[in-house]
Amino acid sequence: RGKQFVEGEDFVYSKELGRYCALQSGRANPKAWSLALECRNFQDGFSREILFQERLFVMSRPRVFRKYHRILGLSGSIGSKPERAYLKDTYRAAFFEVPPFLKTCRGSPFHEPVPVRTGEQKKVVYVETSVEAQISRLAEIALQARERVPVL
Repeated sequence: RGKQFVEGEDFVYSKELGRYCALQSGRANPKAWSLALECRNFQDGFSREILFQERLFVMSRPRVFRKYHRILGLSGSIGSKPERAYLKDTYRAAFFEVPPFLKTCRGSPFHEPVPVRTGEQKKVVYVETSVEAQISRLAEIALQARERVPVL
């Protein structure tokens, strides 16, 4: 929307501030805030960030969702069935139930943490000779442990 603003009608460039300012009653008002003007200042290189100062809650910003290939979010409450359907239809969102941590551990969930001997050699700690070998060992242990405990 900021690109639709007309210089001299909707805004002017302020040399003192080094950015565009909104026009109100024919005068530049540096305190007047507009998201469109924030974006215009950002697009034209007069600002390094966009400040969101809107007073009302915005549930969805379609541009943000469409800008990225994937967005991952975790929430304790994903919403009702209609909200999920809307997000699925509009943004192709997928939903997964994540159980509470203690429900994912086999055995008694209330125990003192102790090092577990894992991997082929059943060691508590592995130190490999290279980064690649260390990553490979980590992947092996995580794959084995996934059935017993959450792997993050």
